[in-house]
Amino acid sequence: MKKILASVVLATTFSAAAVAEGVQDSGFNNTWVDVEYVDVADGGVRARGSYSLDGNLNIIGSLGVYDKATALTGGVSYGLGLANNLDLLLHGELTYVDFDCGPNDCDDTDIRIGTELRFQLNEPLELYGDLYYHDDLNVDLGARFSVTDGIKIIGGIDLNDDETLHIGARFSF
Repeated sequence: MKKILASVVLATTFSAAAVAEGVQDSGFNNTWVDVEYVDVADGGVRARGSYSLDGNLNIIGSLGVYDKATALTGGVSYGLGLANNLDLLLHGELTYVDFDCGPNDCDDTDIRIGTELRFQLNEPLELYGDLYYHDDLNVDLGARFSVTDGIKIIGGIDLNDDETLHIGARFSF
């Protein structure tokens, strides 16, 4: 079942990449830093970032410090402007998680691939949905609300085994 789900995510990703010739400017900024409180078991803090190399191709990464784990990710994403105010973001990352397993530390290294759809509903409100595969198929749904030109409030829910809530701020550059 996991192989089928991974195949679906990969097929969606590569199908979207095939239409990249018709990419247009969607108006989204892909250079930013997110700082969020994440409700995982006893909670934690996560910092994520993206640096745009050419407007579409981005370097991405994150650091999460939680009650019983520390997580690092690094990878790339590619933004496809589908229409004005509508963007498809394809991403692939290597992940490393160091769990606190008592006297012995345990860790996990994996790959995360997915696709995020972003829609600017109106001037201050952006909605997003991220479908990704990381050990299983997961969905992250949320919103970003612009407070100023470079600052957004973030809120969302990651629908995985734990149904994780997250809230924070995005700083765009």
